[in-house]
Amino acid sequence: MADYRDIADCRDIEGALERGLPLDGAGVPEHLSMCETCGALARDGGALARALSAAAPQVAAPSGAGGDSRMGLDAGFAATLEQQLEKERGLRGRLRALPTWARVATASLAGLLLVFFQPAREPVGLPRPVALSVLLVIMVAAVALLLRPVARAPVTRLRTAAVAAAALAVPFLLALGLFGPRPGFNAHWGGAGTAAACFLYGALVAAPFFVLLRAFDRWERVPLPNAVLFGAATGVVAGLVLELHCVLTHPAHVALGHATVGVLWAAAYAALSSRSMWPASH
Repeated sequence: MADYRDIADCRDIEGALERGLPLDGAGVPEHLSMCETCGALARDGGALARALSAAAPQVAAPSGAGGDSRMGLDAGFAATLEQQLEKERGLRGRLRALPTWARVATASLAGLLLVFFQPAREPVGLPRPVALSVLLVIMVAAVALLLRPVARAPVTRLRTAAVAAAALAVPFLLALGLFGPRPGFNAHWGGAGTAAACFLYGALVAAPFFVLLRAFDRWERVPLPNAVLFGAATGVVAGLVLELHCVLTHPAHVALGHATVGVLWAAAYAALSSRSMWPASH
């Protein structure tokens, strides 16, 4: 196997990350997969590289260094790198370090287990096959996008937002019967109390999926479109659960009791993520 230094140059990669340039040169993915240092610098869209670049000028050179600030910069690099590496220890660090295929497969399988194995309730009947297929495809697509490896070209915010919009919209399309009716089910409204019960059940049942998905992803500060997609994907899992376990098919019930779960998760996590990016007040 070729040494990674023959595939791409570490200094070129570090310079590109510091300037915010895309890592799209020949051999870069292979280099990032074999060079631990460059891989750490490129993670989260180059967040570590930018942090080091910003911190380096603030580290003063030690006295007697003859004007050479190299030792000061090395000290700043070591301190910042140690802080970042500390975050990679423990359970979450091990989960984030798993291969992408393992993270995507495990998160998708966990979603399926939550949907099809509910100990408190038995399925009330066969779901609409088209509806079930569409929801499953959206769930897997969202998981694959959110857990995308850092060595690959970043997904545009527009594409992430489009997947999130689809994940939020499809449950409302279910309420309108776009994917066909379920004959023999109760088409009564059921009242606000019943809708609230379904909403709470779906939101709580899907919560472990959100926790696992967030544990697998490699973002430190989640971008807003990704935060919305995290919540929307959680709502898709809730929609799948309620598609299997709720007997009511009235449009108002499905819209208010089922489809709004994803909206709440998306809005709550987007607000939380945005707040974490606000600068601290002094």
